[in-house]
Amino acid sequence: MLTIYLRFCWVVDKIKNMDFTKLYQKYKGLWVALSSNEKEVLGKGKTIKTAIEEARKKGVETPYLFKVPTKIVSYVSEE
Repeated sequence: MLTIYLRFCWVVDKIKNMDFTKLYQKYKGLWVALSSNEKEVLGKGKTIKTAIEEARKKGVETPYLFKVPTKIVSYVSEE
């Protein structure tokens, strides 16, 4: 489970530089398992377990994970 957590944190850190508009439209409210280049959805589901299981059926043991929000809201950070 540690590998999954670390990969999830890595994707969250990169989100500010990525456009997830199409992902949001298609997978709103679901967990998605992404390929290492973040361009292919390998699995999806209401639970993280379902998304991982679908990705593993495609041969990817530790996919990048992302919870698609149910609605888009503004966020401002002071970094």
